[in-house]
Amino acid sequence: MLHALLRLIQTGPARTTRELAAALAVSETLVEQMLRDLAARGYVQLDALCAAESNCGGCALHAACGARMPLKLWTLTEKGQAAGEK
Repeated sequence: MLHALLRLIQTGPARTTRELAAALAVSETLVEQMLRDLAARGYVQLDALCAAESNCGGCALHAACGARMPLKLWTLTEKGQAAGEK
């Protein structure tokens, strides 16, 4: 299940925890726990926390975000990239 989550993050686009949970057919709470576990193991990192306080029209994630705030953006580390490719 952790590997499937890594692959979802790796293949993009940016998704909410709700979207990740739906794709994996699990609860949002479980996705959040898995993300914390992957972060503790060095596979993902919390890259940004957007509060959309300014005009986000120029943001590369604008289409994925839809101004849902706050937005947590998890990205793969090098270790996570390698594991997601397996």
